Amino acid sequence: MTQRNDAGFFIHPAFFLPLIFKILYFFTFVTTLFAVSIQIGLAQTSQKAEVNDLEIIVGDNISRYEIVSQLATTETPMGVWIFLNENIYRGIGAPRAYFDPNIFYQDIIHLHEYLKDKGYFHAAIDTILSYSSDGKYVDITIGINENTQSLIDTFMIKGLDGIVPDVRKDIFEKTLLKSNDPFSKNLLSVEQSRILKQLVNSGYSKAFVDSSSSVRYASTNNISVLLKFDPGNRYIFGETTFDHLDERIDSSVMLRQLDFETGQIYSEDKRIESEQNL
Repeated sequence: MTQRNDAGFFIHPAFFLPLIFKILYFFTFVTTLFAVSIQIGLAQTSQKAEVNDLEIIVGDNISRYEIVSQLATTETPMGVWIFLNENIYRGIGAPRAYFDPNIFYQDIIHLHEYLKDKGYFHAAIDTILSYSSDGKYVDITIGINENTQSLIDTFMIKGLDGIVPDVRKDIFEKTLLKSNDPFSKNLLSVEQSRILKQLVNSGYSKAFVDSSSSVRYASTNNISVLLKFDPGNRYIFGETTFDHLDERIDSSVMLRQLDFETGQIYSEDKRIESEQNL
């Protein structure tokens, strides 16, 4: 059957077939694309296993909480926190925790370095991942065998023979490290900062750490530590002047706010405190 338009021309139904096919093709393409997108989304979702439990097994020298604090991988919080986060406001509560293999891999590498910094150079770390039957949840177990902790065999401070006796005596009497103490890279850093701070507050304003070394002996697993400083010259506070353009400011009043006087032994702490007083 043919159709007649207002101008008197007849249009055969076959004329509409290409257009109809194009519409059907477009509809099929969009539907297929939408279905594939859903499948990809579902696949990605199914690949994310929620961390149901994170068990840490360690010896008596390190606490579970210490290890947990070093991990980016976390355990899904209690249900009430999830409810608040998902149903009330994302700024409160806590979200679900999902397992990321790459992050977990970096966690284990970091743990090895962390244990080495505490003197556990032969620590062994075992991991177990137990997935639920549907793959939605995973239980993680991290077992740590610290083995023997390295001790400080010798601790030497060099470069301070030329400083004034009372400062040198105070530095050595208050040392944080000594032979047979457990090795700790963090404590070594604290000790280094302590000595340097005492030097710059005792007139040695240009003091710096010349070198720092830690040598571990394979035979005993213990470590010899050496800190070498360059104290430089000893300085005193010179004359203090204020460079300002405001004539209303009385320099004598500002001088009274200083915690030091001309001729006193230079102290970095006193200089900073004086600047804050102004």
